[in-house]
Amino acid sequence: MEIVLSLRALVSSLVCIVFISACSRTYDVDANPVLVSPDEPDCSIAPLASPVVNEIKLVSKGADLLEAQVLYKAQSLVASSLSETLFLEPASNLFFVYLDVLDAEEDVSLADGSIAEVASVTALIADNNNQTGPVTVDNRLEVPFEIVSSTSEIDVNFEISYRFEETRSECEFLGVVITDEVTDPDGNVEEISRVLRTLSESFEINFTIDRSPYESSIETSQANSNSDIEDKKASSVSGTGLFLAVGVPGNDGGDTSFVPASDAVSNTTTLNSGAVQLYQRDLENGSLEFCGLVKASNARENDAFGSNVLVRGDYLYVYASGEDSDGVGAYSLAAAGLNLNYSQFDSGAVYVYEISNSCVAQEVGYIKNPDNALNIVDPKTGFGSALAEFNGELFVGAPQQREIGGSARQLGKVYQFFRESGNTWRAQTNTYQHIFEHSGQAFGASLAVNDRFLLVGVPNDAASPSDLALSNGRASDLQDLIDNPVAATLVNSGSALLFNKASLNGTPVVKDYLKPSFNDQGDRFGSSVALAGTTLFVGAPLEDSNSSVINTGENQNNAPVGGGPLDGNYGAVYQYMLDEFDALSISNYIKAKQPLSGANFGEVIAAENRYLVIGQPSASFELNSSTIPAHVEIYDHQSISEAPVYLSVYDDEQALGGSVLNARVKSLSLFAGMLAIGLPEATIDGDTNAGAFAIWD
Repeated sequence: MEIVLSLRALVSSLVCIVFISACSRTYDVDANPVLVSPDEPDCSIAPLASPVVNEIKLVSKGADLLEAQVLYKAQSLVASSLSETLFLEPASNLFFVYLDVLDAEEDVSLADGSIAEVASVTALIADNNNQTGPVTVDNRLEVPFEIVSSTSEIDVNFEISYRFEETRSECEFLGVVITDEVTDPDGNVEEISRVLRTLSESFEINFTIDRSPYESSIETSQANSNSDIEDKKASSVSGTGLFLAVGVPGNDGGDTSFVPASDAVSNTTTLNSGAVQLYQRDLENGSLEFCGLVKASNARENDAFGSNVLVRGDYLYVYASGEDSDGVGAYSLAAAGLNLNYSQFDSGAVYVYEISNSCVAQEVGYIKNPDNALNIVDPKTGFGSALAEFNGELFVGAPQQREIGGSARQLGKVYQFFRESGNTWRAQTNTYQHIFEHSGQAFGASLAVNDRFLLVGVPNDAASPSDLALSNGRASDLQDLIDNPVAATLVNSGSALLFNKASLNGTPVVKDYLKPSFNDQGDRFGSSVALAGTTLFVGAPLEDSNSSVINTGENQNNAPVGGGPLDGNYGAVYQYMLDEFDALSISNYIKAKQPLSGANFGEVIAAENRYLVIGQPSASFELNSSTIPAHVEIYDHQSISEAPVYLSVYDDEQALGGSVLNARVKSLSLFAGMLAIGLPEATIDGDTNAGAFAIWD
């Protein structure tokens, strides 16, 4: 039965004590009361005093969606507004927000010591430039938030509603009458009424976005170099934002398991067995900590373990170019647990490691060329010299793979392996091949993959544009090219093939054959490749135009002093884009701002989100009257005409130190905002080819 209670009858609130059972009914009091008293009553309340937000955390992630870096974290926030700075990587267009706030019916304290009950807490994150959002952030559920390059501020807005018992009779008109039925121990039911008021408070955290162009932060390996003469440290580098792997194929240590940073390495000498240095970033302070040395369980002399490395998620893949076993296919255990013969010299292998939360790498897999037993002419196929991974699918390039049956012709292949849940590898593999066969074409020398496509570089492809029907840098009639392959007439001009990524037991399908119309002999188009969404990049490090202007001079070959027109080797990078109909075309022809003959601009490239990083190993650039070697150029590929950012390990504010000489950028990684460059030929403290690396984030 509903009872409308007179406010005058409610002299004070009654506390509801439930002995056995209780239920509540709510009655609305007059929403627009007329006060008889000429004096306005003081019905103010004390502000909230105890924390409303248990935790808020903003994190960046890599393409594997694993946490890469904590951008902002705060705990135990009361209902008061804050202004903070949010440091984002230049390439970042997405971060993730996690909130832990008070639940409904939890208690919260007021400044006068009284207790209120939470009714609700809501949170919205919004872009102050009105480009994206707002997005509701649910309690204890991580949500993504997209931003654009023009976003300068974002707000996280909180609204908290809370209830408290109004005990002042003159203020009861502002509340709601609650009647509780209480049963005492004798079974008698009594109705007890009280007045509850509901109030709301709002506050916000305002973030000003600071996008560092990388040059504000550099870390190097000098504190934990462990480098020696001819170690060739950083022949390959790969990072996830959380982990960084640095290949050291010239390492001579005799260990056959992970060596933590706190332990001494073995005194045993196993020449050029190789190793990988593993680092982990502290997500709270951003520092890079050396975890230890990764070694192969079956390490042997001249294995060159660490010639290529790839880290994705919690897995590390390591190429040992000189490994000699007769294994075939993927094994779901460490190599030391297999019965292997070492008769396939330099056949190469890929080792699989799982990295624990404490940054310990355990060998859990071992992968050999599925055609290893058939390579009877020359087992050396470069199996593992190119690696790419997406969502448990591992792509391994073997650019020197010969025709089955022992033919002398090297054609190249790419193998696709599938990892199931846990560390089990499927026996089935997919094989990708060129649509025509030119001896020595090096199909699979470079790889890039995303959720839809596999991009394969073929730098020694010898097809001539004059023999092809090309449109916008691609074959205009792919089927005709498949049916009527062209002869090898333009040595090492290069190409790239875009495949629709095949599923398990699927058939790889070529989507596009890429070759620029002005492609020339020796350009080695396809030496490097990168994918960023629907944007593709292909490097041609021996391209011969000396143009310094984007989209200008592609048809020129400029002879250096004392050389011919095909000896320039300035280098170029070609950008392709897919339109809404999945049609591919060249969108930009990218040249170094300060071209130099022999610079090899584009020999190593990496792309993520909006940013493209290009290395030119054999060049310097002039900056403020100084000659700066060992550098990369960073472009916003959505505004490619804008001047790039130059990064060098020799910049005055970022120096590796005067003890490092002859550094050339030979390896490169950009993932989850961590940019790493490898300098394997660097001379450190007089040790030639000791190698070094540098990272920016």
